[in-house]
Amino acid sequence: AELVAVKVLSEYSGSGPFSSINAGIVYAANNGADVINMSLGATLDKSGKLIDADGVPYHIPAKYIMEIVLAQQRAIDYANSKGVTVIASAGNDGVNYDGNTSFVKLPGSLNNVITVSATAPEGWYPNPNANFDVPASYTTYGRSLVDVAAPGGDFDVAQFDMIYSVASGPNAFNFNAGTSMAAPHVSGVAALIIAKNGGSMDPKEVKRQIENTSDKVDGNGQSLFFGKGRVNALRAVTE
Repeated sequence: AELVAVKVLSEYSGSGPFSSINAGIVYAANNGADVINMSLGATLDKSGKLIDADGVPYHIPAKYIMEIVLAQQRAIDYANSKGVTVIASAGNDGVNYDGNTSFVKLPGSLNNVITVSATAPEGWYPNPNANFDVPASYTTYGRSLVDVAAPGGDFDVAQFDMIYSVASGPNAFNFNAGTSMAAPHVSGVAALIIAKNGGSMDPKEVKRQIENTSDKVDGNGQSLFFGKGRVNALRAVTE
């Protein structure tokens, strides 16, 4: 797989305008991306009551919130029409998204997005009682939001519960935890599925394969924490 980094957020604050994210989605779609991973997101109150990055509350007209939502949906729909599988993190709010109809999660709650929650380990390999499919303490969840789950790590035993991840600065890798670590697992599996099927595949078929081959670690239906299940890379390319 070829990786293409599309910069849409500030290197200083880690935040940015929705217009930059939307432009990045369109850019990736126009330049032949098969998968877009978005380890980012925001939760907006449809009433227009918001809190900025510094924790300061403010209010904007509700119609502008819906314009933001619709603009991002258009960008994602455009990418989807170009054959791009869009994957996003569920968020690290640690709340149940079900029933929160006054809020909208971007991009996770939009159509044509595979939204990923995070799992964490409990116990250590090769302990036969180790459980690697515990919902992470911070993960946002809900049957109405989450499609599948993937390893995101946690903070229970320092770095050893975390995910070895890319980083900035002189050391290019370090240990992190979050749904930002979980979503790339699913994006990598999506790339494997597409590659196995000749390098081009309808996003709906990619999603179906990911969900159908996920391990049903919590029931057989739509799990509160795991969606259709925890992603399984081997099954995804062999079944």
